[in-house]
Amino acid sequence: MSFVISLERILRLSNKMLTSDQYRLGSRRLNLNRSSWGFLLFAFSMLPIAHSLDPAAQFATSLFTDFAPLLALFGEEPAKQYLSQSVSWQEDLLFAIAPLGILTIVIGAIRVAGYAWLRTLIGRAREPTGVSEMEYLSSTSENVYEFYDRKGIVRQLGNQKIHPVLFDNTPGSQVVMDLLKAEYPEETGGRLQEPYIRKRDKFNREIQPTDPEASRKWYVLPPNLTLNAHAPIDDRFWIPIWTGMALIIQLGAVAFQAVATYSLKWRNPDFANFYDPKLAFPLASGGLFVLCTGIFICARVIESTTQKIVWDEGQRSKDEAKHLRVMWIQQHNAEASVEPYAIYRNDPSLPYDRVFRPIWGSFLPVVEPRKTKSAELLVFVGMTFSTVGFLAQVIGLRGLHFSATLAQLFATIVVTGIRSWVRKGLSIPPFTEQLKKGYEIDQVALKIAGLRSCFPGPRYSYWRDVDGMPTVHGHV
Repeated sequence: MSFVISLERILRLSNKMLTSDQYRLGSRRLNLNRSSWGFLLFAFSMLPIAHSLDPAAQFATSLFTDFAPLLALFGEEPAKQYLSQSVSWQEDLLFAIAPLGILTIVIGAIRVAGYAWLRTLIGRAREPTGVSEMEYLSSTSENVYEFYDRKGIVRQLGNQKIHPVLFDNTPGSQVVMDLLKAEYPEETGGRLQEPYIRKRDKFNREIQPTDPEASRKWYVLPPNLTLNAHAPIDDRFWIPIWTGMALIIQLGAVAFQAVATYSLKWRNPDFANFYDPKLAFPLASGGLFVLCTGIFICARVIESTTQKIVWDEGQRSKDEAKHLRVMWIQQHNAEASVEPYAIYRNDPSLPYDRVFRPIWGSFLPVVEPRKTKSAELLVFVGMTFSTVGFLAQVIGLRGLHFSATLAQLFATIVVTGIRSWVRKGLSIPPFTEQLKKGYEIDQVALKIAGLRSCFPGPRYSYWRDVDGMPTVHGHV
């Protein structure tokens, strides 16, 4: 009945606005076609706004204060994409400022390192380890590998043989080796040779030589193409700068909210009778701080779950003036729909610039029980902070003027753009060369030797003479 009464009121109001020349009351009826009904239904939906003294302000308040904070809960794919290259606490802090993807990061931390009862609570009690590793971590293992398809680098469950190779194709000094042989060369003349590459951690601290058999696991696991084949991540100069800019933007949004509340005295008329707006601002800003703290803890737990290893150029490579490059040989696998490619980190046709880019690896270490319990506690703290902070922020923003929520929405959009810009290297595909199925190793060997092509057939052996000119046994 209320719908009919409201509709009749709208019709009477419309009739009063119309002149008698257009419509004659009593003798004619208003002809309502489909478009007219649509207009009337829209007008009826605007009735609550019509009762307000300031319809535009109330509409904006309802829109931004109810809808805008919920946007921060979502953003699953941008959050996972960002975490795939996080290797430092500055990047975790950048992720926590004006966060987007709150649900994704909290659930991801629970799936990666949370208590078992928390995983049960979110319906992930029987989830295999490789699923959460593939979605949230940057590591590769026996369960997760990365390969190249026509769209770029892809992460997938399973174990695919992709071989990293160091090579120097300079005429007269060609050399090819795997990473294990480059770091642990064989003895020559009764003495141990210096390595071509050396290991260090992400803090640039050199890892002391250990038992080669104990460290072989880093060489037999699938290589990490995301951290290597795209734009380099070893240049960390801009990360603190972007983090500082994001922090300034977030603090600017909070400062605007304070000025609008205390100086300009902008109010939300719907909640003026419930609580003082001066109390809403501390609740909104405090909730934001607690929320960002919880997101930082969750991101830090996820990033610290993996162990980052970096291989740098060794002294032997410098002494012998080796222009070492790295490629990944991806062999054909019909079952996994993997096509054969040679993947380079730089354009192989360009002259070598004598700058050796570090080779990154991300692996799952063997974690002690003490560290596992510490990570579970941190996940619980981060989840609690994120939940309490988000609720407090939403309640606080609901009591402020709609411009306060608009300022926070603007900060979230801008900082999300900064995070996407930091990961812009993911949009640049690596340099690749498609290989012949079944002849991947042969074709790569010929290319390093300086030969252009070969006829597919039985395997042949290729040597080079002392003068650097290739001698080929077989058909070329």
